[in-house]
Amino acid sequence: MRRRSNQRRRCRKAVHSRLSCLAWFSGSGSRIKFDGRSQPFIGARDALVTQADEMAATPILTPHHTPLIVVAIRCVEAIGETLNHRKKQPSKHRRRCDDSISLMKNLAICHRLGSHLRLLLPLLMVSVMSSSGAAGESASDSAGAWSATGSMQDERWWFTMTTLLNGKVLAAAGYSYETYDLATAELYDSATGTWSRTGSLRNARFSHTATLLLDGRVLVAGGYNGLESMTSAEIYDPSRGRWTRTGSLSIGREEHMATLLQDGKVIVTGGYGDSVGPLTSTEIYDPATGLWTTAGDMNDPRWWGTATTLLDGRVLVTGGVGISGGQSTCELFDPATRTWTYTGRLHTHRIIHTATLLADGRVLVAGGQGDLGQSIGTAEIWDPATGLWTAVGRMQQARARHTAALLPDGRVLVAGGLLNNQVLASAEIFDPLTSAWNRTGQLVTGRDQHATATLPNGTVMVAGGVDRTSEGLGSAELFTP
Repeated sequence: MRRRSNQRRRCRKAVHSRLSCLAWFSGSGSRIKFDGRSQPFIGARDALVTQADEMAATPILTPHHTPLIVVAIRCVEAIGETLNHRKKQPSKHRRRCDDSISLMKNLAICHRLGSHLRLLLPLLMVSVMSSSGAAGESASDSAGAWSATGSMQDERWWFTMTTLLNGKVLAAAGYSYETYDLATAELYDSATGTWSRTGSLRNARFSHTATLLLDGRVLVAGGYNGLESMTSAEIYDPSRGRWTRTGSLSIGREEHMATLLQDGKVIVTGGYGDSVGPLTSTEIYDPATGLWTTAGDMNDPRWWGTATTLLDGRVLVTGGVGISGGQSTCELFDPATRTWTYTGRLHTHRIIHTATLLADGRVLVAGGQGDLGQSIGTAEIWDPATGLWTAVGRMQQARARHTAALLPDGRVLVAGGLLNNQVLASAEIFDPLTSAWNRTGQLVTGRDQHATATLPNGTVMVAGGVDRTSEGLGSAELFTP
């Protein structure tokens, strides 16, 4: 009995010190209570710390934090089972708890992020409640409105926006009619609704990627500078507001894909190279060394596709432009073996579409363009359990070059984009529980080639792009679900 008691205290202490587990369920603003009335991990309530006084805003997990979800899930599951079933097979649960603590130590995620792991809990709760059917519905699926907020200092498109761990949003580089490729960067402060300049990039670029690292810095890689596909990469440090050069890619690439792996490294896949065309090559960046190493080649070259880190750590790439045009092939990257394997094919060829990791681990692909340049109004979901795609409800509006954002309640917001040659102001929401799309409030300004970011209070921001007259935009607006 004393051994079990000591083990429970050890588990609790580990979680207390390494998770700082506070969560406000962002959809309703109500505090998550770890009891049977709120969610199924009944015993875990004693193992999780609530620190309400420290949080001024609802933490929202952005897609950049996705690889961390599995760590929180495994730890909470292990602790929950240890406490709920401590009278049954204690040695088994003791091993599971030890394994979870060991996993967290080995990944060094807690050491790197500290209290930032509190960001994990809202999406964890979405996942738990969505799978149990206890959440995900709203009073009105079409509810939600857009409102203007402060404009960026520069008009820009083909740029990136990244939600930082401090809640601010970084807009980096891009293209404008006035200066062509941009080296400027700006920070959005949701507390004031204003943008301010931060350090300039070392190299102007557009059609690049930006990835949030585990330590809170941002990696920008590749892109195009008006002359050639770029090999250079650089790091933004929010604590200093400065950009510094880091190791270069082995091959110049633009319109490529990048995603964070669970070990904190970044994989860059495909893209377009000046002298090569569509690329099959992939490279992995190690923040500890600042260097890139080659990984296995994809089976098919592709650019204008998507890359998504799954809950099990693998990476799913979909569609994109290949040697002969748009394609429907999809592939999985296994970080353990650094190899690529085919998985189920999309039902239609897609380029410049979106892919969103749902709370239950499936992946939603929406819209895009087909082989003839026509905008697509269909969507499909990939199930990691089967490796197959299933068509879901038709979108309210065919669109490509739009943005997609996961909402706090597990639904997916898509906004703007292009219907053939028409820039769209419409937006719609996909509900995974009903597989239906529903219209929501229209954008203040129609836009495509824009960027999106989820703010700490659960609202979604879109900014930049081009409007219906092909004029560049510096404006930004917020969607409140």
